[in-house]
Amino acid sequence: MKKGKFVVIEGTDGSGKGTQFKLLVDHFKGLGKKFEEADFPRYYDSPFGKLVGEFLKGEHGPFSKISGYMGALPYMLDEYTWSRNVGRKTLSEGKWVVSNRYYTACLGHQVAKEKGRGKEKMREWLWEVGFNQLGILKPDLVIFLAVDPKVCLELIEKKAGRGYLNGEVRDEAEKSFLHQLGAYRAFLKMCEWKKEWVKVDCMNRGKILSLEEVHKKVVLTVKKRLE
Repeated sequence: MKKGKFVVIEGTDGSGKGTQFKLLVDHFKGLGKKFEEADFPRYYDSPFGKLVGEFLKGEHGPFSKISGYMGALPYMLDEYTWSRNVGRKTLSEGKWVVSNRYYTACLGHQVAKEKGRGKEKMREWLWEVGFNQLGILKPDLVIFLAVDPKVCLELIEKKAGRGYLNGEVRDEAEKSFLHQLGAYRAFLKMCEWKKEWVKVDCMNRGKILSLEEVHKKVVLTVKKRLE
C-alpha cells in the first residue's frame, strides 16, 4: 500500500492557521480523500501538551525567561508520543495527515528566544534531537502562512477565549510583538533551509488576503508538491 502524506499548516500566532487548516480539511473531505486530522499542542489529550499550556500561561515562570531548549521539551514529547502511537500507523495505512501546527512550531517560536548565532545552533539542535534522534515524524510539506506580525497582533485580539488559558484571549507568547517578529523571521529562515517548507504569502500591499484567496494558494501548494 502506498504511504500517505503528512501536511502541516504553520505560522505565527494570529496568522490564520486554524482557519486554513479547517478549509483544507473540508477540501479533502470534498475530494473523498482518506486522511486524519491532527492539532498540536494536544492541550487536553496529552500530559506533555498540558505542560505546554502551563508554560504559555506563565505557570512555570515568565515565558521569555524559559530557555528555548527547555521550552521545546514538552513539544518534543507530545509529538513523539503521537508519532509513535498514531502518526506512523495512519500514514502506513495510506491515509494522509493534515495538522494544525506541529513540532515545526518550535523551529519558529523557540528559535526566536535565542540571539545571534544561538538561533542557528538552536535550529540545528531542534532538528537533530527531535527528528533524527527521537524519531518524531517529519512532515512531507510544511505550509508557512506569511502574515505581517503587526497584522497578526490585531487578529489575535479578535480571538475568542481559549480553554487552556481559562478563557483568556492571549497567552504569554502572543503578548510580545518582539517574540512574534522573531518567530516570523525564524519561520522564513526555515523556508530557505528546508525544501519541505513552503512560504505562502498572505499579504498584498500591506493588507491580508481573503480567507478564500489564501485557501486557493494552500491547495495549489499541496497539489504542486505532493500530488
